[in-house]
Amino acid sequence: MGRTFIDQEQEAFIQLLNKEDTEQVLSLLDRASAPVITDSKGRILYTSRLFMTWAGIDNAEGHTYSGLTCSLGKDSVSGLPLARINEEVVQVYAVPLGEEGCGRTLHLHRSVTRRVEAEKEAETLAYRDSLTGLHNRRKLRSDLNSSVTLRQPMTLLVIDLDKFKYYNDTLGHFTGDALIMEIAAQLKKWKTRECHVYRSGGDEFSIRLDSVYNTSLIERYVQRLERFFAEPFHIKGRELSMSASIGAAKFPGGASDADELMQQATTAVQFVKRSGKSGWQLYGSHIRTQFDQKYLLEKRLRLAVENQSFHLEFQPQISGADHRLVGTEALIRWKDDQLGHVPPARFLPVAEESGLMNRIGEWVLEEACRTAASWQKEGLSIRMGVNISPSQFQRADFVQTVSAVLAKTGLAPELLDLEITENDLLYHQDSCLHILQRLKEIGVKLSIDDFGTGFSSLSYLRQFPVDTLKIDKSFIKEVYENKNDQAIVTSIIQLAHNMEMRVIAEGVEEQQSLPFLMERNCDELQGFYYSRPVPPEKILLFHKELPS
Repeated sequence: MGRTFIDQEQEAFIQLLNKEDTEQVLSLLDRASAPVITDSKGRILYTSRLFMTWAGIDNAEGHTYSGLTCSLGKDSVSGLPLARINEEVVQVYAVPLGEEGCGRTLHLHRSVTRRVEAEKEAETLAYRDSLTGLHNRRKLRSDLNSSVTLRQPMTLLVIDLDKFKYYNDTLGHFTGDALIMEIAAQLKKWKTRECHVYRSGGDEFSIRLDSVYNTSLIERYVQRLERFFAEPFHIKGRELSMSASIGAAKFPGGASDADELMQQATTAVQFVKRSGKSGWQLYGSHIRTQFDQKYLLEKRLRLAVENQSFHLEFQPQISGADHRLVGTEALIRWKDDQLGHVPPARFLPVAEESGLMNRIGEWVLEEACRTAASWQKEGLSIRMGVNISPSQFQRADFVQTVSAVLAKTGLAPELLDLEITENDLLYHQDSCLHILQRLKEIGVKLSIDDFGTGFSSLSYLRQFPVDTLKIDKSFIKEVYENKNDQAIVTSIIQLAHNMEMRVIAEGVEEQQSLPFLMERNCDELQGFYYSRPVPPEKILLFHKELPS
């Protein structure tokens, strides 16, 4: 028995088909619905009830297919044409009918409205930050690209929260999230036709300022932001003070797309952070130059790490009681073939930022211990002070690394003095205490470097097994005449001695400082007055030249 239609409407439809078209059309109807047949001029010869329902008409007479549909281009899923019929979105199958030149076309339709709506909803969610409800970085990039395409003048502000990581780490993620939500809630109120706010990162917000290009107008927004962050935030019963580093980039102004504009603003933020945080900077060519120089420095530094192109110099530490050489501090030096002599203050921060500090620190530790062991074989047994970076100290394998280096070089543990700044110790007190205790079990000495420049709380000294306090050179430079420095230095020496610790005064450059330090029984002295940092072979000569 042949295949039949079930109503008169479909019978009318099939009569318009040539016999040879029938099987092809019936096959297509298995995959689509709402057939429409048009003539060569697009006039509708036949239409189904479903199509008329979609189109909102009772009769197709006098209508054209193009008048009832709106092309939406290609479907990204199937590759077929998409069309809108009022509120319905459909895929369209267009099939020529009859003999060539007949001009009739069969249009079959499959509704994809639910799928398209689901895709739109998913896209909307993809453009929203789930925590704050603000548009996210993806939406920012899309909006910026739209403005760039239209050549619409604008300014992008990137706002980096300076102290957020500290609060998030110390007070917990719930407090951190609450702080972000409070900031977002306030910034949402800024939205106008020209001001659009986004959460573009974990501790970063962005503001797109449409048609704002004049620097004085940009400054008004920045000043408003600075006043906003000057007020403390009250989160979960705590008063949290905040500050922000703000970078600004204009369009047009060199960027060709959203990515470049965002990079310019981020580069300006990093410039602010390197200048001490809490401020703002408009991107300019001078900033690009500085970052190009930093890129070159990092590139050459990576090469230096691979080739171990560093060397150490050593600054003597002199006993205050009998002027003997009792120790040295190892100081890294780098001379690059392309950059020349690069000061540690310039390349060490780059090493920390780029993840190279651990490898450099391990090299310094091993080279310093090897040098001290060689002196020991020459009959000179003195302490070797080695500075430890924050990232190096917090590594899970740091204690094992120290033990392995001592075993490899043969240096006696009591001759190794690890120097750690007090801020590094206070950042994670519990874990630091555990690390320090394990180091003491090995037998090494522990010093707090730059003492007096960090946190004001001294309670940690009761817990940490520290051997030495090194008074920062800023207090020693004018100690012979500055009463405030004298009071600070006197207090530190008394504090250390009462807790059975040694004291080393760093930065002793003037002979005038010696009487004051000697009178207060400062244990050891270090500075240019005695010697600048020197190569290892000169330490042996220095030792021999000291008065016995």
